[in-house]
This record gives sequence, structure tokens and C-alpha cells, in this order.
Amino acid sequence: EWEFGDGNESTLVHPNNTYDVPATYLITLIATNQLGCKDTVSKPITIIPEWYIYVPNAFTPDGDGLNDIFMPTFTDIYRFNIEIFNRWGERVFVSDDPTKGWDGTYKNYACPGGAYVWKLRFKGYQNKILHNYNYTGTVELLR
Repeated sequence: EWEFGDGNESTLVHPNNTYDVPATYLITLIATNQLGCKDTVSKPITIIPEWYIYVPNAFTPDGDGLNDIFMPTFTDIYRFNIEIFNRWGERVFVSDDPTKGWDGTYKNYACPGGAYVWKLRFKGYQNKILHNYNYTGTVELLR
């Protein structure tokens, strides 16, 4: 008999269980032999958050309500920072706020269409350890 610590149980020899919430769960196996003798073992398992990140490769800040803001989307990352640079290497946008995206302006003026370089830094889990990640790429501003 398996108890997975999240309210789920199984009597299968090799069961599967899916945890929806990152946390530490106590898994218990109760084994019974042919004579009815029982033995129990319990072990904790820690489910860490999975993270993903999606960065669009183009946006159209034309005020139509569709793709007007360049903003990565993600789950379960920490200490977010993004910078955007024009073709001369001048930083035109920076943010530590994951809910704030770039509207295609710099110093209250519309930036020209073209390719812009972004640098993204954040922390995310890998093998139960919080790691620093650095990504770069380009986004096409379409006017």
C-alpha cells in the first residue's frame, strides 16, 4: 500500500503519482507478506517548482491592443531583470518588474522599427538548487 502524502493512495506495485503543488511530501510504503506480517518505510520527497520562459521575437506597438508590449511570460522564476538595447548598444529599456513590458519607446519617443537586443537574467530551480540564468536574443519592433 502506497500513501503519497497528498491524499492519494495506490495498491499497485509500481504506481505513479502527480503532484500539482510544489512542497515536501511524506511517501509511505506499507508492505505485507504472505503471512500477514507488515513493514513500513516512509521517505520525504520535495517537489520543486518547474519554470518556463517564453520570449516573443516580434511586437507591434501600434495601439491596436494586439502585441503592443514586448514582455516575456514565465512561471516560477525569481529576481527577474531585462534590458533592451538598440543597434548602437544604447540601453533603451530596463526593468526588474516582471509585470512591466517595453512599449517600444525611449525617452518618451517612439523607437524606429528594427531589431533590438534583449538580455534577460533570472533565478530558477534546477535539481533542487536555485541557479542564475542569463539569456540574450533579439526582438523585431514592427512599425
